[in-house]
Amino acid sequence: MIVSKIMFVLLLAASGYLHPAPVVQRQHWETYTLTAYTCYDQACLTASGRRAGPGTVASTSLAMGTRVWIQKLGEFRVEDRGDLESKQLDVWMPSREEAIQFGVQERQVRVLR
Repeated sequence: MIVSKIMFVLLLAASGYLHPAPVVQRQHWETYTLTAYTCYDQACLTASGRRAGPGTVASTSLAMGTRVWIQKLGEFRVEDRGDLESKQLDVWMPSREEAIQFGVQERQVRVLR
């Protein structure tokens, strides 16, 4: 019986059905304003010295390297700074068009460890 349960869980995990829940530092969701930005140079270096790319956000209120879970978008890491409000994140996009299309959104955010 135990073997069949383990096999079932392994099958679900292999199929991509199970996603590990993020380990959270704060146990509640907070509403953040999201905007988007892109880079205009090839280097695209962030304030942390790393290259901006998928999963990069800018924040002035969260410590550099902080991981956040953005509702319906997934996990991101604070690697950049900007002229932002305290509950605002700037999400990196690969193109200017995508950043404009993203616009300004209100999303629930959890700060991860």
